[in-house]
Amino acid sequence: MNTLTTLLLGRNFMGDEAVQIIAQSLGANSALTCLDLKSNRIRREGAEAIATALAANSHLATLDLGFNCIGYEGFEAIAAALASNSSLTSLRLQHVGMEDKGAETIAKALGTNSSLTQLNLELNSISCSGLKALHAVEALHPSLTSLSVSLESWQGGDTFARASSTN
Repeated sequence: MNTLTTLLLGRNFMGDEAVQIIAQSLGANSALTCLDLKSNRIRREGAEAIATALAANSHLATLDLGFNCIGYEGFEAIAAALASNSSLTSLRLQHVGMEDKGAETIAKALGTNSSLTQLNLELNSISCSGLKALHAVEALHPSLTSLSVSLESWQGGDTFARASSTN
């Protein structure tokens, strides 16, 4: 019987291979509701494994993949999982190297996801065009109550604005 509901593995720097093993067990797990994998040197392969598990898992509510370099292909995989997942309510993707194209991909996935209530995209390289895509979907996604985004300057990387929306 699975009774573990929270798994906090942040800052272990375990890499894709270990994360893939965790993802394999996540797919069939019916008790885990919170998974923290921030700062684990997760790249595309690890993000894709987590996304595959997320698509099959109907119990995970909170996922933190912040401070990993998952790349655009990783964002695509996470977005595809969001489109079919109905349990995830909180997703943290801060400081994952996301740019406008990644934000637009996540925004598109939110158009079909009705469970996500909190999305953190802070400390990425999202400019006004990425924010526009996120803002456009926000009106169509009434369950999204918290969206955190740091807009980055394209000339030096200094944060020039922080957009935080609460419905």
